Amino acid sequence: MTPETSIDIVALLEESRAGFEAAIEAVAPERAGMKPEPEAWSVLEIIEHVTISERALLGQLMRSEVAESGRRNPARESQVDTAIRNRAAKVEAPERARPAGRFETLDIAKRQYAAARAQTIQFACDRAAELPRLSGQHMRFGPVNGVEMLVIIASHSHRHAAQIRERV
Repeated sequence: MTPETSIDIVALLEESRAGFEAAIEAVAPERAGMKPEPEAWSVLEIIEHVTISERALLGQLMRSEVAESGRRNPARESQVDTAIRNRAAKVEAPERARPAGRFETLDIAKRQYAAARAQTIQFACDRAAELPRLSGQHMRFGPVNGVEMLVIIASHSHRHAAQIRERV
């Protein structure tokens, strides 16, 4: 994606969902709770983190008031996407987004993720025209509009799909 290219946000959300779910499908259920290192997250914990992060970020947008003006910034959307997908840059998850054993099995985790993403996609479809005028706050990127927040959500799944593939 080039900075001049406007992102089709629903397509990006669907693509990242498919990639994340494909990465999960490659994991044997009996290995989902295994940690590659004591301080590393298991696949179950990764799915939990992605799911709770998505719900929190979408919740911000759902509570956001529609501003009178706002516009898309394709260059910033592209920069955010690239920055999040870059796994060379390690980022510490905030406490509220850290896994806490909410999902007991891989099936439960997959269903929870799928439900969260379905809600995000529905929101993107229902509020498409308003997205540039919605606002949120991200710990790394500061103030973002609705499109940028949805790019963050999609790119976050891409980032962690790569992490899961490293464990398979």
